[in-house]
Amino acid sequence: MEYFYFKVTQFKNDGSSGEKKNYKDVASAFDSISDSTSSINDPISKIANNINTNNLNWNEEKGAYDASYNGQVSKITNVANEKVEKSSKESGYWSAIA
Repeated sequence: MEYFYFKVTQFKNDGSSGEKKNYKDVASAFDSISDSTSSINDPISKIANNINTNNLNWNEEKGAYDASYNGQVSKITNVANEKVEKSSKESGYWSAIA
């Protein structure tokens, strides 16, 4: 009869728990944990990258907000049509193109 000392639950890419696997030594059990963690981190990394690319982010180099998407220039739409006063500090570039 064979005995296993470590039981590790595997996690699927979607984060749900999968089957439990048996390991005879600590190194094998930790390798399994590492592999399982990596598969969970992949979707998290994709979400984090998507958040960064689908936002209007500040560009330190340009000293301005950057509306580019996938390296291409893009438009900003659905901006409220408000009255811009001559002394308004919030209007910036928009008053020049209005």
